[in-house]
Amino acid sequence: MRFTHTLKLTLAACALLGPAFAGAQALVTERSVSLNAALELATASLERCRADGYKVTITVLNRHARTALVLSDDGVNPHTIENSMRKAYTAFTTRSSSLIHIYTRANGCSDYSGTLTTASSFT
Repeated sequence: MRFTHTLKLTLAACALLGPAFAGAQALVTERSVSLNAALELATASLERCRADGYKVTITVLNRHARTALVLSDDGVNPHTIENSMRKAYTAFTTRSSSLIHIYTRANGCSDYSGTLTTASSFT
């Protein structure tokens, strides 16, 4: 008797909750920068830095803060690759430009302690 009562309650719950689960989305759609768009952005940035006389390493992150692309100019120092990644990650996680962190640190504000705030990716 108890089993049939439990079975009835379970079936009733499934009948009530079934339509709610039927409309659940099975796939998640995310917007992300394509590799071609990342390459175009990085190439344009590299050309601008070359025109300004800088040798740089450029890192583009995807929406999950993973490295999508790294461009390193001819003649840059080896440490610029790591610094570029750290600056990109800091800008990504704080949702701001890395220049803001440089100026903030230069003006004596230490709200961003623990983040990379130097412009050392330039040689």
